[in-house]
Amino acid sequence: MNNNVKLILKDVGYALLAVVLYSPGLLALSPADPSIFRAGCSIMGGLFIGYGLIKTNIIDAKAPLKIGTEKMDSVSDAINVLEDMSAKGIFGDTIRESLTQLRRAHSIESRFHVVVDEKFPPGSMSNEKFNGTAALSIAAIVKNCRAMVARINMFDENDYINIKRLIETGEYLRDDVPDNIQQEKYEIYEKNYRSIRDMVNTNEKILIRLDALAVEISTLDIRDISVENNDIINEIESLIEETKYYQ
Repeated sequence: MNNNVKLILKDVGYALLAVVLYSPGLLALSPADPSIFRAGCSIMGGLFIGYGLIKTNIIDAKAPLKIGTEKMDSVSDAINVLEDMSAKGIFGDTIRESLTQLRRAHSIESRFHVVVDEKFPPGSMSNEKFNGTAALSIAAIVKNCRAMVARINMFDENDYINIKRLIETGEYLRDDVPDNIQQEKYEIYEKNYRSIRDMVNTNEKILIRLDALAVEISTLDIRDISVENNDIINEIESLIEETKYYQ
């Protein structure tokens, strides 16, 4: 479930609780109630609802959502995980771009299997070769997304923004923290940030090559497995190997 939807549902829950507690036709609690117990319950209920609304709309809404990656075994799993991640902050565009890629991956994979099965009988060497390439490609994309989510979870955005500001303005030269330590810290953040972007770019390359291979197969004379197709497969295999660097 999308994180924004969860926040809205929490707000609705607190509103319903307020209706139940304070409506005249229901519990009708009031701080001015002559009963100390009911007056106390009214005050406690108000504090609880107030805290809940503040936490939901200020604290939870601003905090980056940390998502586990242990259930990311398929394209659908990866889509669900990324949809649950906060799209705010410096990785908002990256998350949305990855979601678009995953939805394309699902579409390309389905179309790819249809094209291959139309050209080659199921169980034939060519069928298994091409469908196997597609399966490995999609698995590599999902693993890349899993690694990306893990890196984003470990990335302290506020600290990164602060150290980036210090470095870019030169303020780090005038504080008490050793300059070389701050520079090294910034370089680590930048390397991690570039790695996350590289994962997205690699996934895009795999999708482009896989789509190109589907087009080639659709126009292929089954009597001629062309060198061009093998070249595309070799490119895909090289990209899959490249993804292992990030995982």
